[in-house]
Amino acid sequence: MKLIFCDESNLILFLNNQSIISVDFEEREELEDYFREIFLKLKDYYQVTIQGYYVIDVYLDKHYGAIIEMEKEDLEYFEYDENQVDMRICIHKTPILYELEEYIPLDTNTYDMIWYHDKWYVKLKQNISDICLGRLLEYAQIHYEDSERILKTGTHIERY
Repeated sequence: MKLIFCDESNLILFLNNQSIISVDFEEREELEDYFREIFLKLKDYYQVTIQGYYVIDVYLDKHYGAIIEMEKEDLEYFEYDENQVDMRICIHKTPILYELEEYIPLDTNTYDMIWYHDKWYVKLKQNISDICLGRLLEYAQIHYEDSERILKTGTHIERY
């Protein structure tokens, strides 16, 4: 689990496939229990207390895992106890892309290269090892919010 603490109201969590393998994202009760476990881990390891109402966007990718954006909503008419959390969870099944500033040669059987708005984007065609993913992340930024548009309108490079 990787955590980006944007500010007091916004967090982004990066979870690989291994950490979410047993989670059924279609089952609401199970998903809420899973998030409560994550909240406890955040409190124990990072001293981040989650309380109040959160909008949680989960971006799922079969090759990467999940990226979870959590945004706290300030509701003036509700008071929450110390460990009370309400949440609205939205699941987005979208491919996660890897944004590159410059071209790097990659195996076309494993990766799909897309040229879009003067940047290179990489989409995984199959699962890769953690070591290969780590090497890719050395050169790339994870991109997940408008991946569908990039895939539809970008130029797919077959040979490079």
